[in-house]
Amino acid sequence: MGLQDRDYEEGMDIKTFFELNIVDEITYDLSVDDYIHELKERIKNRVECNEYNWDRVRNKGTIINTTQRIMNDGTLINTYKDVTLERQEEQRIQEMALCDGLTGLANRRAFDASMEETILQFDQSDTPFLLAYMDLDNFKNLNDTQGHNAGDLVLIHVSKIIKKHIREGDLPSRLGGDEFAIIFKNTNDIEMAANRLEKIILEIKNTRILENYEINVGASAGLAQCTDSKLSASEVVEIADKALYIAKENGKGQVFKSLGT
Repeated sequence: MGLQDRDYEEGMDIKTFFELNIVDEITYDLSVDDYIHELKERIKNRVECNEYNWDRVRNKGTIINTTQRIMNDGTLINTYKDVTLERQEEQRIQEMALCDGLTGLANRRAFDASMEETILQFDQSDTPFLLAYMDLDNFKNLNDTQGHNAGDLVLIHVSKIIKKHIREGDLPSRLGGDEFAIIFKNTNDIEMAANRLEKIILEIKNTRILENYEINVGASAGLAQCTDSKLSASEVVEIADKALYIAKENGKGQVFKSLGT
């Protein structure tokens, strides 16, 4: 795990051992003396073969897993393992579970979780937010006439446009098919959000060629402002979805704002 074996000797006193750990960039929340005191209390109150397990992050980012086993005679056995790659892979898998594989945006699962958290923050501390629902106009015809490869290129392109025009900290999601959502966090400025959505819609409309495909799609959006702390996440989503429906009914290619909900 990167420790200097020449410095570690069998039978060395425990304080010297932990001081060498610190030299080797293993950090502790407590001082060495306090940590040793806590360890002695743990041994004194032991249950036979108690086992403790935890990760520690070294200064250079290496993650060391420690397994500490207390035997019935008071013997303490520590086992150290470098689990950096293992933890990185776990993190990668976790992120993939919340990410849309095609566009790289948050997926439906991540969106639902973020909406629940956003509603909770609104209820508890009046943290404002806006929710936009958006889908593409004429997307089915594009898929039918030019194939799914063209459709995928459009979805990827639209995702880049969305990320270009929203603020840092806002959450863009692909909910499935050609449906997208944006949570505008920490704001109740509905005109700001509508202006950004209009820029997204205009850039999508002005996209005519992607690789060798002729593109003729547009977009419509519904924007919901939440002012009622009694509303659930699903109810706010329904308001944004209805606003999107009205935008499409009114002629598409526009934003419909639902105020005071």
